[in-house]
Amino acid sequence: MNLFAKRFQTTVLYRCDLTAHLAIPDITPEIVIRKLDPGEVDNLVEVNKDVVVPLEIGKFEAGLQCYVAELNNRLAHYSWVQESGKHVLDGTGRIRPVQKGHIWVHACFTADRARGRRIYPTVLRQILDDYSARGFTTAWIYALESNIASRKGICHAGFKADSRLRSVLFREFTIPLP
Repeated sequence: MNLFAKRFQTTVLYRCDLTAHLAIPDITPEIVIRKLDPGEVDNLVEVNKDVVVPLEIGKFEAGLQCYVAELNNRLAHYSWVQESGKHVLDGTGRIRPVQKGHIWVHACFTADRARGRRIYPTVLRQILDDYSARGFTTAWIYALESNIASRKGICHAGFKADSRLRSVLFREFTIPLP
């Protein structure tokens, strides 16, 4: 077995034009979508037991917004949104400036108990609607090519594939490939 070859990965980069007409998302009554208050950051462990709370607090301190979905009064999903600065594309070895009028959606996670209910694309649509109403023009998001469920949710929300980013993982480093 070639262990080095297993360290290659492809990330699919998606784009959504926020100036185009966006269809209204399907929202079921038991799902509530809202922005997370910084004082509630500890509650993200309800969604992902492996969340590192100090890192999440750092995202708030850097000016990012966290959208959450509640299912039956429990947090079931979170997605982070960055609208300024430089965005680190996790797992790709790349950094992109956040252009004026653009947002980057990233670090999204749905609790196991809530999967299969289209919560992820519903939250993404809410983010797209909110930022479109604020005059933003473009939204970006990405997922590993192997993450079929996330990619389907991203497309269901209205994003279109833009490009593929290839990289190789070598020890603790991620090296971008052409």
